[in-house]
Amino acid sequence: MVLLPTLLVTWMSTCLLSDSFDTVTSLIPLTRRAYLHKTVITPPYSRVAFQSTRVTSSVSPSLSSPTCLYSTQDEDETSDVIINNAAAAPVESDAGDTKDVESEATMIQKLEAKYTTEIARLKFSLAEAREDLEQMEGMADTFENLSKSLEERLDAEVEEKTVELQKLEQELTEKFGEQLEKVKYDAENKEREKVFELVSLQGMISDLEDTIQKMESKAKEMESKISGLRVQVQDEIEKKRAELQDLEAQLTEKFNAEKKLLQNEIQENDGTIETLKKEAVIQQQEFQEKRRLENERMEEIINALKKDLNNVTNDLKKKRAQEGSWRRAINKTRTDFMRQLRNTRMEAARELKKVKNRMAQDIKLLEEKAKEETGKLTQERDRAKEDLADVTAAKIELNNELVSFREEMTELLAETKQNATDELDAFREKSNAETTKQLSELRDDLTEKLRIATEKAEAEENRLTEELEKMTEEANFQTKRSLRLIADLETTKKNMKAEIVATRDKANRDLMTLRAELTKQMVDAKVKAEFEYSELLKERNKSVSERDSKIEEQAAKIYTYETERSSIRTMTRISVQLMRSRMKKRLKSTRKGVANVSRRAIKRKDGTSRLAFLRRRREKKGGDGSS
Repeated sequence: MVLLPTLLVTWMSTCLLSDSFDTVTSLIPLTRRAYLHKTVITPPYSRVAFQSTRVTSSVSPSLSSPTCLYSTQDEDETSDVIINNAAAAPVESDAGDTKDVESEATMIQKLEAKYTTEIARLKFSLAEAREDLEQMEGMADTFENLSKSLEERLDAEVEEKTVELQKLEQELTEKFGEQLEKVKYDAENKEREKVFELVSLQGMISDLEDTIQKMESKAKEMESKISGLRVQVQDEIEKKRAELQDLEAQLTEKFNAEKKLLQNEIQENDGTIETLKKEAVIQQQEFQEKRRLENERMEEIINALKKDLNNVTNDLKKKRAQEGSWRRAINKTRTDFMRQLRNTRMEAARELKKVKNRMAQDIKLLEEKAKEETGKLTQERDRAKEDLADVTAAKIELNNELVSFREEMTELLAETKQNATDELDAFREKSNAETTKQLSELRDDLTEKLRIATEKAEAEENRLTEELEKMTEEANFQTKRSLRLIADLETTKKNMKAEIVATRDKANRDLMTLRAELTKQMVDAKVKAEFEYSELLKERNKSVSERDSKIEEQAAKIYTYETERSSIRTMTRISVQLMRSRMKKRLKSTRKGVANVSRRAIKRKDGTSRLAFLRRRREKKGGDGSS
């Protein structure tokens, strides 16, 4: 029974906005019907509110519970106006018209009977509304506080309406005038509340406008920040471009200078190599000249030796044909000397050829290494140019991305602003109970868009920062690479200089070593030849002395043989003459003749004695040959 007046007022308010309005008015007397109709029609906001409530309920069922609550409040006010007007109608009419009062009482009883059937349905609707309200509380965290306040307000209003309806039910038949004033006072309070709600709604709209302005200011700030960042990035890009250009110019200049230095070094090396070649040719010519002179001298010595050997050989052939061992020894010595001289010449030629080939190979290796180093440096320079072109293309692409990002941000801000303006206009056009939901949705949409735009701007800012860091790292890498190339050039230059100096020193050492070896070989060959010549001279002198001694011995033997033969002939002749003289003269004493013979005996060279009478007569008588 507590909710009976509320349900009664709700049903009457619904009937005012539907086709059942005629049914209600048909129950009211005809004399009071026009006045009641006039009274109900007069406040236009009530019907507008009810119509907007019906439209809101049909359009947005998700917010049916809050809309029903507001509608219930408006319906309560309208019901109070209707009931008060209906109750105040007899006050304005004749006081004696009891039939109208009875008809109104019967109408109230009928209405109570009809409202009894509507109570259960409205209770069920109220329970569903509360369930929807609880569901809305679980669905949206942003409307939680508002739902709580609306629920508390609904409970308070329900309690107030319950108390008011109880009082109205008790005092309905006694105090129509006071109730009318109370209803008017309540209507004024409701008007004030509606005005307050409109003011709060305008405040919310102003807050939304402030939020939009803040978003626009933040968007402008972001745009200015992005433009500043773009300017900074462009300055950094220009600075890095200038540094890279300066670095490229420096590298090109250093590379050209190093190239010129290398070319000069190569030319100097070529000149040094040519000088070494000329010196080698001159030394070879000198060596050939010395070798020719030495060969001539050796040939003269050999010819002299040959001549001496021929003489000795001829003498030996003449004197002692049977003595062929000396000839073989001399021939062997001569052939060994000639073979050793020929081997010495061949070894000297081979060593000279090896030195020439080694010097040619070293020169060729140096030239190939210089070409390879020049090719490597050229490739490094081309690679550095390609990297610089890639960095320039990356900078151009970054500038294009910055321009496109600025255009996208401008379009996004314009679109956001236009959408916010459109939604604000649409929001201003709609001033019904759906405003809270649309405002929340609009705020959420704007917040989401602002969040998306902020995230996008932050992401783009992070991307630009990363691109700037990458470009800085690339510039540092290019700088380090340039420094490394410079260090490599210097190292290559030092290495080539060291290799050239080492090759030159090695060539000089090899030349000196070869010269020393050839000189040593020549000295050794000369000493050996002189030693062999001296040995040959010694052998020849020895053989000559032996030959002379043998010749003297043979001559002495021949002389002794001839002397003995002549002595034997003389002795034989003397003996024959003596025997003839003995036989003729008959020596007086043979003993005296024997003694004389023994006294005339002489000694030979070998120690033997011979008879003196065997000597020639001229020797015995003075050597003049007279007898």
